[in-house]
Amino acid sequence: MVKNVAPVMALITGAGVFAAAAAPVEAAEIKTFDVDTLAATGQPAQVTLSFAKFDSNLGDLTKVRFTLGADYVSNASAKVILGSEGATGTASVTGEFGITGPANVSLYSDSANATASCTNPFGVHHCTDDSDPAPAVFLPLVVELTSGLGDYETAGSGSFDVDVSVALASETCTSFGLVTCEFSANWSGTLTVEFVYTPRTTDPGTDVDEPGALALFGLSLLGLGAVSRARRKR
Repeated sequence: MVKNVAPVMALITGAGVFAAAAAPVEAAEIKTFDVDTLAATGQPAQVTLSFAKFDSNLGDLTKVRFTLGADYVSNASAKVILGSEGATGTASVTGEFGITGPANVSLYSDSANATASCTNPFGVHHCTDDSDPAPAVFLPLVVELTSGLGDYETAGSGSFDVDVSVALASETCTSFGLVTCEFSANWSGTLTVEFVYTPRTTDPGTDVDEPGALALFGLSLLGLGAVSRARRKR
Protein backbone atom coordinates (compact mmCIF):
# COMPACT_ATOMS: atom_id res chain seq x y z
CA MET A 1 0.00 0.00 0.00
CA VAL A 2 2.90 2.39 0.68
CA LYS A 3 3.88 2.39 -2.99
CA ASN A 4 0.81 4.55 -3.76
CA VAL A 5 1.97 7.42 -1.57
CA ALA A 6 4.50 8.93 -3.98
CA PRO A 7 2.09 9.38 -6.92
CA VAL A 8 -0.56 10.95 -4.66
CA MET A 9 1.93 13.38 -3.12
CA ALA A 10 3.20 14.29 -6.58
CA LEU A 11 -0.35 15.15 -7.58
CA ILE A 12 -0.81 17.37 -4.51
CA THR A 13 2.52 19.10 -5.07
CA GLY A 14 1.77 19.67 -8.75
CA ALA A 15 -1.33 21.70 -7.90
CA GLY A 16 0.86 24.48 -6.51
CA VAL A 17 3.32 24.77 -9.41
CA PHE A 18 3.27 28.06 -11.33
CA ALA A 19 5.36 29.41 -14.20
CA ALA A 20 8.61 31.13 -13.19
CA ALA A 21 8.98 34.87 -13.84
CA ALA A 22 9.99 35.49 -17.44
CA ALA A 23 13.38 37.08 -18.15
CA PRO A 24 13.42 40.65 -19.55
CA VAL A 25 13.20 40.88 -23.34
CA GLU A 26 14.30 43.65 -25.68
CA ALA A 27 12.76 44.84 -28.95
CA ALA A 28 14.53 47.43 -31.12
CA GLU A 29 13.81 49.71 -34.09
CA ILE A 30 16.50 51.69 -35.94
CA LYS A 31 16.13 54.79 -38.12
CA THR A 32 18.58 57.18 -39.77
CA PHE A 33 18.35 60.97 -39.99
CA ASP A 34 20.05 63.80 -41.89
CA VAL A 35 19.19 67.40 -41.03
CA ASP A 36 20.73 70.62 -42.36
CA THR A 37 19.87 74.31 -42.45
CA LEU A 38 21.11 77.61 -43.88
CA ALA A 39 20.94 81.04 -42.31
CA ALA A 40 19.05 82.28 -45.35
CA THR A 41 15.98 80.28 -44.29
CA GLY A 42 15.80 81.97 -40.88
CA GLN A 43 14.09 78.88 -39.45
CA PRO A 44 15.38 75.73 -37.72
CA ALA A 45 15.28 72.55 -39.78
CA GLN A 46 13.63 69.46 -38.39
CA VAL A 47 13.12 65.81 -39.27
CA THR A 48 10.40 63.77 -37.55
CA LEU A 49 11.09 60.08 -36.99
CA SER A 50 8.03 57.91 -36.32
CA PHE A 51 8.57 54.77 -34.23
CA ALA A 52 6.14 51.97 -33.44
CA LYS A 53 4.88 52.01 -29.86
CA PHE A 54 5.42 49.04 -27.59
CA ASP A 55 2.43 46.70 -27.61
CA SER A 56 1.46 46.43 -23.93
CA ASN A 57 -0.28 43.12 -24.67
CA LEU A 58 3.19 41.57 -24.90
CA GLY A 59 4.21 42.37 -21.35
CA ASP A 60 5.19 45.04 -18.83
CA LEU A 61 7.37 47.82 -20.23
CA THR A 62 10.19 48.66 -17.80
CA LYS A 63 12.60 50.79 -19.83
CA VAL A 64 12.89 52.75 -23.09
CA ARG A 65 16.43 53.14 -24.39
CA PHE A 66 17.54 55.63 -27.06
CA THR A 67 20.94 55.15 -28.69
CA LEU A 68 22.68 57.70 -30.90
CA GLY A 69 24.91 55.55 -33.10
CA ALA A 70 28.63 55.75 -33.69
CA ASP A 71 27.93 57.16 -37.17
CA TYR A 72 26.63 60.41 -35.63
CA VAL A 73 28.20 63.54 -37.18
CA SER A 74 27.43 67.18 -36.37
CA ASN A 75 29.11 70.27 -37.74
CA ALA A 76 28.68 73.97 -38.24
CA SER A 77 30.08 75.90 -41.17
CA ALA A 78 30.90 79.59 -41.69
CA LYS A 79 31.85 80.94 -45.08
CA VAL A 80 33.21 84.37 -46.09
CA ILE A 81 32.85 85.55 -49.68
CA LEU A 82 34.81 88.68 -50.56
CA GLY A 83 33.76 90.70 -53.59
CA SER A 84 36.25 93.55 -53.72
CA GLU A 85 39.98 94.13 -53.55
CA GLY A 86 41.32 94.72 -50.07
CA ALA A 87 38.16 93.46 -48.37
CA THR A 88 38.36 91.35 -45.22
CA GLY A 89 35.74 89.41 -43.34
CA THR A 90 35.22 87.13 -40.36
CA ALA A 91 32.18 84.95 -39.80
CA SER A 92 31.26 82.82 -36.79
CA VAL A 93 28.27 80.65 -35.98
CA THR A 94 26.98 78.12 -33.48
CA GLY A 95 24.92 75.16 -34.61
CA GLU A 96 22.50 73.75 -32.05
CA PHE A 97 21.26 70.19 -32.32
CA GLY A 98 18.50 68.45 -30.39
CA ILE A 99 16.38 65.31 -30.12
CA THR A 100 12.94 65.68 -28.56
CA GLY A 101 10.54 62.89 -27.67
CA PRO A 102 6.83 62.77 -26.78
CA ALA A 103 5.53 65.39 -24.32
CA ASN A 104 8.42 67.62 -25.48
CA VAL A 105 10.94 65.64 -23.43
CA SER A 106 14.54 66.54 -24.36
CA LEU A 107 16.45 63.35 -25.09
CA TYR A 108 19.70 64.90 -26.33
CA SER A 109 21.25 68.27 -27.17
CA ASP A 110 24.61 69.31 -28.59
CA SER A 111 26.27 72.27 -30.27
CA ALA A 112 29.16 72.99 -32.61
CA ASN A 113 31.01 76.25 -33.31
CA ALA A 114 32.65 77.45 -36.49
CA THR A 115 34.70 80.52 -37.37
CA ALA A 116 36.00 81.55 -40.78
CA SER A 117 38.12 84.50 -41.83
CA CYS A 118 39.31 85.68 -45.19
CA THR A 119 41.49 88.52 -46.44
CA ASN A 120 41.40 89.50 -50.10
CA PRO A 121 44.77 90.82 -51.26
CA PHE A 122 44.92 93.43 -54.01
CA GLY A 123 44.44 91.89 -57.42
CA VAL A 124 42.25 89.02 -56.11
CA HIS A 125 38.52 89.54 -56.31
CA HIS A 126 37.04 86.43 -54.72
CA CYS A 127 37.94 83.94 -51.96
CA THR A 128 36.18 81.69 -49.46
CA ASP A 129 37.08 80.03 -46.20
CA ASP A 130 35.23 77.31 -44.28
CA SER A 131 35.51 75.84 -40.81
CA ASP A 132 33.89 72.52 -39.83
CA PRO A 133 34.66 71.33 -36.29
CA ALA A 134 34.26 67.69 -35.36
CA PRO A 135 31.77 66.80 -32.63
CA ALA A 136 33.15 66.32 -29.13
CA VAL A 137 30.93 63.48 -27.92
CA PHE A 138 31.57 59.89 -26.87
CA LEU A 139 29.68 57.47 -29.09
CA PRO A 140 27.47 55.58 -29.06
CA LEU A 141 25.46 57.76 -26.70
CA VAL A 142 22.71 56.03 -24.69
CA VAL A 143 19.75 57.66 -22.94
CA GLU A 144 17.46 55.45 -20.82
CA LEU A 145 13.98 56.29 -19.56
CA THR A 146 12.45 54.36 -16.68
CA SER A 147 9.52 56.67 -15.89
CA GLY A 148 6.83 58.38 -17.93
CA LEU A 149 6.69 55.38 -20.25
CA GLY A 150 2.98 55.75 -21.00
CA ASP A 151 3.73 57.82 -24.13
CA TYR A 152 5.70 54.92 -25.59
CA GLU A 153 3.21 52.06 -25.24
CA THR A 154 -0.33 51.14 -26.20
CA ALA A 155 -2.54 48.08 -26.33
CA GLY A 156 -2.20 46.97 -29.94
CA SER A 157 -0.58 49.11 -32.62
CA GLY A 158 0.38 52.78 -32.52
CA SER A 159 3.32 55.13 -33.01
CA PHE A 160 5.17 57.99 -31.38
CA ASP A 161 7.28 60.76 -32.91
CA VAL A 162 10.83 61.86 -32.18
CA ASP A 163 11.91 65.24 -33.57
CA VAL A 164 15.51 65.72 -34.68
CA SER A 165 16.31 69.41 -35.21
CA VAL A 166 19.13 71.79 -35.99
CA ALA A 167 19.20 75.56 -35.58
CA LEU A 168 21.72 78.33 -36.11
CA ALA A 169 22.60 80.70 -33.29
CA SER A 170 25.07 83.54 -32.69
CA GLU A 171 25.74 84.32 -36.34
CA THR A 172 28.19 87.20 -36.65
CA CYS A 173 29.75 88.74 -39.74
CA THR A 174 32.48 91.35 -39.35
CA SER A 175 33.63 92.88 -42.62
CA PHE A 176 35.55 95.60 -44.37
CA GLY A 177 34.67 96.21 -47.97
CA LEU A 178 32.26 94.11 -50.01
CA VAL A 179 31.75 90.92 -47.95
CA THR A 180 29.09 88.23 -47.81
CA CYS A 181 28.86 85.70 -44.96
CA GLU A 182 27.08 82.35 -45.17
CA PHE A 183 26.34 79.92 -42.35
CA SER A 184 25.11 76.36 -42.19
CA ALA A 185 24.85 73.43 -39.82
CA ASN A 186 24.26 69.75 -40.42
CA TRP A 187 23.97 66.58 -38.46
CA SER A 188 23.23 63.02 -39.37
CA GLY A 189 23.34 59.59 -37.82
CA THR A 190 21.36 56.62 -36.59
CA LEU A 191 18.83 56.65 -33.76
CA THR A 192 17.78 53.37 -32.20
CA VAL A 193 14.81 52.87 -29.86
CA GLU A 194 14.75 49.77 -27.68
CA PHE A 195 11.97 48.53 -25.41
CA VAL A 196 12.93 46.47 -22.37
CA TYR A 197 9.97 44.55 -20.99
CA THR A 198 8.94 41.52 -18.99
CA PRO A 199 6.72 39.22 -21.07
CA ARG A 200 3.40 38.21 -19.57
CA THR A 201 3.64 34.53 -20.42
CA THR A 202 2.79 31.34 -18.54
CA ASP A 203 3.85 27.75 -18.98
CA PRO A 204 1.01 26.07 -20.92
CA GLY A 205 1.64 22.85 -19.00
CA THR A 206 0.87 24.48 -15.64
CA ASP A 207 -2.15 26.59 -16.57
CA VAL A 208 -5.25 25.09 -14.93
CA ASP A 209 -8.74 26.55 -15.38
CA GLU A 210 -11.13 26.91 -12.43
CA PRO A 211 -13.16 23.65 -12.97
CA GLY A 212 -9.95 21.73 -13.47
CA ALA A 213 -8.49 23.24 -10.30
CA LEU A 214 -11.54 22.12 -8.29
CA ALA A 215 -11.30 18.62 -9.69
CA LEU A 216 -7.61 18.52 -8.89
CA PHE A 217 -8.33 19.68 -5.34
CA GLY A 218 -10.91 16.90 -4.93
CA LEU A 219 -8.48 14.28 -6.17
CA SER A 220 -5.90 15.61 -3.74
CA LEU A 221 -8.32 15.15 -0.81
CA LEU A 222 -9.08 11.60 -1.95
CA GLY A 223 -5.38 10.93 -2.14
CA LEU A 224 -4.82 12.22 1.37
CA GLY A 225 -7.63 9.94 2.62
CA ALA A 226 -6.06 6.95 0.92
CA VAL A 227 -2.72 7.71 2.50
CA SER A 228 -4.33 8.04 5.95
CA ARG A 229 -6.17 4.70 5.61
CA ALA A 230 -3.01 3.00 4.46
CA ARG A 231 -1.15 4.24 7.51
CA ARG A 232 -3.92 3.07 9.92
CA LYS A 233 -3.91 -0.41 8.40
CA ARG A 234 -0.19 -0.63 9.04
